[in-house]
Amino acid sequence: MKLSKVTTILLITIMCLCILFTALYMSATIDEGPYLGWMYFLLGIAVASVLIFPAIFFITNPKGAKGALVGLVALVVIGGISYLLADSTIPKFIGSELIEITESTSKMVDTGLFGLYILSVLTALSIVYIEVAKMFK
Repeated sequence: MKLSKVTTILLITIMCLCILFTALYMSATIDEGPYLGWMYFLLGIAVASVLIFPAIFFITNPKGAKGALVGLVALVVIGGISYLLADSTIPKFIGSELIEITESTSKMVDTGLFGLYILSVLTALSIVYIEVAKMFK
């Protein structure tokens, strides 16, 4: 039996089990315990897949791994730059006293925002570059 056929059967089975668990939970036949157990099981499969398949790819395709590692290093550099640019000052706004904002929370939010800004600018620049390069070809 082909791997794609086995994968298709496995995915259809998982989907049917998800529908069954959801229907049982929504009809109050089961409580959230088995439903959450099934969700944690699926999360475990997803995490294992995320860790195992890239490792297999790196082992079987070392040249492709080089490109992926360059991308990963670029993201780490952008994250580092974002962290260095981030400020830990706690903002003051209407209702800010109702929200527990710490300096580390403020620093992480700023890091995420600066990362978004940097990646957005790089995306826009790459689009402009590609369009200009097309004009000269």
